[in-house]
Amino acid sequence: MTSMMREKIDFSSFEPVKPQKAADTRAPFDDPGADIILRSSDNVDFRVHTLILSMASDFFKVTLHASSLSQRTTGTDGLPIVSIPEPSHILDILLRSCYPRRLPLSKTIPLIDIGLVLDAAQKYHMNAFDDVAGSLLMNFVDEEPVTVYAIACCHGLKDVAAKAALCSLKQPFMSSRPQELDNISGTQMYDLLQYHRTCGEVASAVASSAQWLCACSNTITKTQLCTTCYTKRAGSQWWAPNGIWDHLVKAGKVLKGHPYGQAIYREGIMQPSITSCRCGKGMDRLDGLVQLWQMFAAEVDRAVSEVPPPKI
Repeated sequence: MTSMMREKIDFSSFEPVKPQKAADTRAPFDDPGADIILRSSDNVDFRVHTLILSMASDFFKVTLHASSLSQRTTGTDGLPIVSIPEPSHILDILLRSCYPRRLPLSKTIPLIDIGLVLDAAQKYHMNAFDDVAGSLLMNFVDEEPVTVYAIACCHGLKDVAAKAALCSLKQPFMSSRPQELDNISGTQMYDLLQYHRTCGEVASAVASSAQWLCACSNTITKTQLCTTCYTKRAGSQWWAPNGIWDHLVKAGKVLKGHPYGQAIYREGIMQPSITSCRCGKGMDRLDGLVQLWQMFAAEVDRAVSEVPPPKI
C-alpha cells in the first residue's frame, strides 16, 4: 500500500451512533467475548476485539483507545458501538482478512468489491488484505485487465499491474473505459499507453525478422522446391510460397495495433489458398503452414514478454 495514496483520516467523522436495533453477522464477528461493536453503514453489527484491530491497523490503534470508547453509544450488552461508513459486505471482507479466526475468503468476490475493500484498507491503514488482494485480482486479469491495472496502480500492487498490462494486449486497444481509470495518475495512464505502443513495435518487428524462422514441411525451406511457386525472402536463406511473405507483412501491420500472438488468427491472416501448389506438383503445405503460424505466434509472445512493464 503506497503512502502517497493514503488520505488524511478525519477522526471526527466517526461519531457515536444513535441507539437502534441492528442485525448481527456471522462468525467470528458474533463473538460474545468481544469488547467493541463496529456497526456498518447498512446497520450490521460486527463484534470484534480492540486488541486485534489495534494490531492490524494504526488507525484503529489510535481511534479505539479507552478514553474515546467510554464516550461511545453502547449496545444492549454494554459494548461501545463505533459507526463505520462502509457497508457490511465490504467490512466483512476487510475484517476477515486480518482476523485470526477468519474463514477462507471467497474466491468469487466481485472485482468492484475488491477495489472497495482495498480503498477501505488504505483508509484504515490495514495491510493484511494486500496479501490476498493480489491473488483475487488475478482472477480478473484476462476479462478486465485495464480495470485490474487501475486498481493495482492505486494500491501499489506492482506484480498485479504488470500482469494486467500484459493481458490488456489481448483485447482491442482501449475498447472500454472503466471508471477506475479516474483514480490513477496521468503518468500511470501514459505509461500504460506507451507500453502498448512499445509492445506493438516489438511484435510488428517479428514479422519482418528472419531470426526465428526454421524449416517447416513444404512451407519454409532452404531450397527452392518449386520454381513457379517459391520465392526467397530478401536478406535471408529461406524460400517459401509467394503468399507467405505477403501474409507476414500483413501480420506485422495487425500486430502493431494488437501485439498478441493469437491476433494473427483472429484477423484472418491465414489464407488456405496457399496450401496447394499452383504449379500442379501436389505438395501438401498444410502441416508446414500450421507449424509456421504456431512458431510465429509463439515468437511474438516471447518478444512482447521481454518488454518492461509500466512503472507504478
